[in-house]
Amino acid sequence: MITEMTKCDPVLTRDQVAILPDSLIESMSEVELIHVITLGKIPFIDESRLGGHDQIILRRLAYLARQTCQQST
Repeated sequence: MITEMTKCDPVLTRDQVAILPDSLIESMSEVELIHVITLGKIPFIDESRLGGHDQIILRRLAYLARQTCQQST
């Protein structure tokens, strides 16, 4: 089960991203969201430019990353 401590865990796996609850994604910081998005390996996302986006966009991309991870498991 994903806990509050897990969201900061630098060894978060794609399997863990696949089951992240909405509430946890909503509470993540920019750095944590970028980590989740990077793990999702979304083909059309330029990961080097993620820092320039606001929290709303990063959350949407994190949801997409979660969906991508769900499809690959």
